[in-house]
Amino acid sequence: MVRGWWSATGDRVAVRVPAKINPFLAVRRRRTDGYHDLTTVMQTLSLYDVVTARLAGPPGRSQHPAARRRMGLEVCCDDEAVPGGSHNLALRAARLLGEATNVLAGQSDDDAAGATASEADAPVTAGPTGLADADSGQPGGEAWPSAEAVWGPSFSGARTVVELDKAIPVAAGLAGGSADAAGALRALNALWACDLDEGQLRDVGAEIGSDVPFCVIGGTALVTGRGEALARVLCHSKFHWVVGIDASPLATGEVYRAWDAGCAPSDIEPDAVLAALRAGDAEALGPALHNELQPPAIALRPHLETGRRALLAAGALGAVVSGSGPTALGLARDAEHAQQLAAATADRFHAVRVATSPAGGPEPVDETR
Repeated sequence: MVRGWWSATGDRVAVRVPAKINPFLAVRRRRTDGYHDLTTVMQTLSLYDVVTARLAGPPGRSQHPAARRRMGLEVCCDDEAVPGGSHNLALRAARLLGEATNVLAGQSDDDAAGATASEADAPVTAGPTGLADADSGQPGGEAWPSAEAVWGPSFSGARTVVELDKAIPVAAGLAGGSADAAGALRALNALWACDLDEGQLRDVGAEIGSDVPFCVIGGTALVTGRGEALARVLCHSKFHWVVGIDASPLATGEVYRAWDAGCAPSDIEPDAVLAALRAGDAEALGPALHNELQPPAIALRPHLETGRRALLAAGALGAVVSGSGPTALGLARDAEHAQQLAAATADRFHAVRVATSPAGGPEPVDETR
C-alpha cells in the first residue's frame, strides 16, 4: 500500500489532484515510435480537480469479490470540454488498473462507459506525439456514450463510478487530463484495495500518458525521455504565478507537429532552473524559464505572444507559455505582486488566476468534514 494513504473502509474515495507546469522544457528528438524525447522540469501548481471513485449497485453485491470480476465502469463529468470515450485519461486509468489487478478481468472497451452533458468533437491527433500528448486537455475525443446505452435501463449489477469535478482548465497546457488519470489511479487503488505501491502506480500511469507518472507523485521533478525517467528535485520555497487562460484550446499533437515542421532539437540544459528552484530564488528563476514548445504554439496562436509580453510589461520576473499552451504563466516576486500582475493583465486573457508551486501531489479528501 502507498505509505500515507489510508485504505478505503466504505464505498467512496475522493482525491484532490493539482495541475502541472514546466518551468523548463527542451525537445531532444522525435522518436521512431512517434513520441519525442524531452528534458523537462515538472512542478505541480495549486489549481485542483477532485476525482471521486465510488462503488454502486445492489447493497452488498458491489463489495463481493465475485461481483467485482464482472464490475461495470462509468466515468462522469459535467464539463462539456472534457473528451469522452477512450480519449478520457481517467477512464483509461480505471480500465488499465482494473485489468492489471484483475478487478475488471477481461473487460473490453464496450464494457466501460463515460457520461457527460454533451458530445465531444472528433479527435484531432492521430497518435502519440510528445510528453503531454495523451493529456485529456486536447480538444476532441470520442462522444461520451450514456451509461444506459451500455448497460441498458435496467442494469442492476455492480459497478464503479468515477466522477470528475473540474477546476483545472481543459486543453490549457496544465496536464488536467493526466492529473485526473493520476487521481483515478490513487482513488481506485484504495477503493479496490489493490495495494499497488507508488512505483507500480507510476508504471500503470506510463501506459496512459507521459505526464501521468509525474502526476502520480507530484511536487517537483526532473523528467527525461518520454516521461518514464523521473528524479525528484528538492524545492522548499513557494513560487507565485499569474495564470493567463486563453479561450481557444490548443491540441498538444498540433503543437508537436508544428515543432517537427520548423524547429531543431536542442541541447540546452536545465541547470539554471534547477538551481533557482533549489534556492527558492524567484529573481533567478524568471529569466531562466524556458519552453521549446513556445515558438510553435505562438506560430499557431500569434496572440499568445501578446499575452506573454503583457505579463512582462506589467512587471513579471519572467513569462512563458505553459507546456503546449495556450496558457501563459507570469512569475511574481510574492503573493502581493502576483495579485498586482493579475489585476494589470486581466483584460489580456479569457481568465486570470493566481496560483503557487509546488503544490504537492494527489491527496485524499476527507468528505466527513
